[in-house]
Amino acid sequence: MQALIICLGIVASAPHPAIAVTARIALFGQRGTKLASAVATLSRKGRGKGENDKCLTAHVGSYHLSCFGTINVWFSGFWASEKSQWCGNFTLVQQELQELAWRFGKPLEGTQRLGTNSYLAVSRTRIAEVCLVYRRPSGKLLTLTKAFYPTGVYRLPTGSILPGESVMEALERESWEETGLQAQILRYLAHITYQHNEGRLFHSYVFLLAANNDPQPQDHLEQISDFQEVSAPGLLEIAQKLEGLPPHFSKELGATWADWGKFRAVVHQVAAQALTQHQTF
Repeated sequence: MQALIICLGIVASAPHPAIAVTARIALFGQRGTKLASAVATLSRKGRGKGENDKCLTAHVGSYHLSCFGTINVWFSGFWASEKSQWCGNFTLVQQELQELAWRFGKPLEGTQRLGTNSYLAVSRTRIAEVCLVYRRPSGKLLTLTKAFYPTGVYRLPTGSILPGESVMEALERESWEETGLQAQILRYLAHITYQHNEGRLFHSYVFLLAANNDPQPQDHLEQISDFQEVSAPGLLEIAQKLEGLPPHFSKELGATWADWGKFRAVVHQVAAQALTQHQTF
């Protein structure tokens, strides 16, 4: 049985957190069903001579789980199986988010319930992304479109946080891949939690950045074909267009345009709200 363990917050730690940490964690099954939750001690101990022969174990409810590999126990969720077979790891960056809020301002936070969504259901391991709100010298915001998008559809740049990657690492990588811009973070705008497909969760971390040079996409597999600058109120117009996309299936997305549009519309609405400094949504 594969399961997703999510670290919800650090409760206490040993003097050397790489060895043991007490955390509030939850265990979810493959279909997003919550199996158990508890305050548990994650202990890291060797089972061999090499650094990669470390084992992170935890008891959650009636489940005993182990994960072999290099684990950052300060802020990580990871894939593991009941039979201790290594399946990879995913950084959830709980501590890093607190540090980012301290450095760049407390974000607008809220939960959006999407219900069944074919786009978010495509990948079970993709559970978080960064959204890059570039403020241009004109004062407007940068949006992009891709070669396969419906005509006239633009959106804010976003990118998945890869397994083992921090939010800052994802932000820097995605900024370079999609725009080639070297940007300065101005504000941590928002943290959006989406509930979808029978209780599964997805997170968007939204940042306002300053970038003066012209965008030049570096990853041509992204098929970015054009950029436009819009005002902050223009984000609401983009959201409205995204919400109105047809229910046709897209082979590039692996989902319907309607479901993709409903999901993508939210971050534009929240970013527009955060830019006008409203504190709830």
